[in-house]
Amino acid sequence: MTNLNNQNTRYRKELKRYRPGDVRRAEALFKLADSLDDRFLEKGEGVDLDDAIEFHRGALSLRPAGHPQRDTSLCSLALCLWAQMGRTAYNSCVKVLISTKRLLYIDRC
Repeated sequence: MTNLNNQNTRYRKELKRYRPGDVRRAEALFKLADSLDDRFLEKGEGVDLDDAIEFHRGALSLRPAGHPQRDTSLCSLALCLWAQMGRTAYNSCVKVLISTKRLLYIDRC
């Protein structure tokens, strides 16, 4: 975990070196997003996934159609969005399960 935290810190510092519009900024955004996604997969904190999506979108905006890394950015963003959908659906399922269990409990009493 410490390694991922250090990696995220390093990538955030790298990102600050590049101004908006700089072509090198896309790679910095992508690496930071990828690292945050890895941390989300390890820790499960939604804020990491939300940030990963934001940074992947930023990288994608700097990689227009025809860019050699555009497909990679699109795929990584899609995987993060898929994970977010699963997380949201999971939270919805948990809420339904809790309310259903409450109804069962009330019916039994």
